[in-house]
Amino acid sequence: MSTAPTTHPAVVAAGDLAVLSFQFVSQGSEGQRRWNTTEAYRRDPERGWRIVHTHWSLTDAGPAVVG
Repeated sequence: MSTAPTTHPAVVAAGDLAVLSFQFVSQGSEGQRRWNTTEAYRRDPERGWRIVHTHWSLTDAGPAVVG
């Protein structure tokens, strides 16, 4: 899988917590896919910033299947 750079990064920080969100484009055998990504970080006094939660979702998952 090849990837494109991330786009639209945004960070909100408060004390020892921070949230990073960005858009990501992947290119693989299924074609190009666009993702929204959110990662939560906590600052550890001894180890620095660590990811404590991450979430990825497709920005266009295609038509909904009902039934």
